[in-house]
Amino acid sequence: MRIHSLMVGLFAVVLGPISLKTSWGQPVPPSPHILAKQAAFIFEGVIEPRSKEVAASMPPGSVVTRVVNVLYVKPAVSVRRGDLVIVQLAKQSVMPLRTRAVFYANGWIYGKYLVVRELGHTPQSTSPDQLQKEITSAKVEAENDRIRERINAAEIVISGKVDSVRRFEPKERRPISEHDPDWRIAQVSVNQFLKGQAGSNVVLVAFPNSRDVMWADSPKFVAEEEGIWILARPKNLERFFAEVNQPVYTAITARDFRALKETERITTLVKNPQKN
Repeated sequence: MRIHSLMVGLFAVVLGPISLKTSWGQPVPPSPHILAKQAAFIFEGVIEPRSKEVAASMPPGSVVTRVVNVLYVKPAVSVRRGDLVIVQLAKQSVMPLRTRAVFYANGWIYGKYLVVRELGHTPQSTSPDQLQKEITSAKVEAENDRIRERINAAEIVISGKVDSVRRFEPKERRPISEHDPDWRIAQVSVNQFLKGQAGSNVVLVAFPNSRDVMWADSPKFVAEEEGIWILARPKNLERFFAEVNQPVYTAITARDFRALKETERITTLVKNPQKN
């Protein structure tokens, strides 16, 4: 198994095993759709015996699985058919040897062996193509949920084009750190306000130009670039940009900027602020 990750070691997972209950208190397996929305690893695997070497890497309550079919893996990690993956099972799970199932899990330990924490599992898939379609649909829905959350927190959502980009050098200097964002300000001509209004059809958007790991996922803008901006003015930065003669919005995360081809998608999410 090849692991392409900036950090090797322990990765703490916020989400633990999903647990639902019926009205009489019995556990109910969550649907594959719910599992797929939250899982960073989805694969079909077979439970195998543990060797002494593998057992040394296994946390309590875990099993060894041989990957039969990779259905989804987060971009930073590579998992292939035939790999061994250690799965810490959800509570009260019992899986005999040779059991074949579809596992939904999140990463935990990235070392000689990948160790994941199970959110849940479902029986062996009888229709891999259909399951793949369902997973793709769930991932799109999950991304829509995250974009919608960002839109709900935004003051304005605009489509437009970058006229120019300049470096922002505040009069009041701050101590420079290794994670200095190296702020730039893009002047954006607005074609359409998809949410909210500004006092002008020219909007200023500040963004971190630094390539430091802290800002690696931040969008970087250049003149003539077109797209959709999902913008707010964070309270902690209002004073920092106060010397600029008009409001300064920020684009800091990857979800603050979308491709122009997503206009219909973003417009739909703006009009439907609640999850379906």
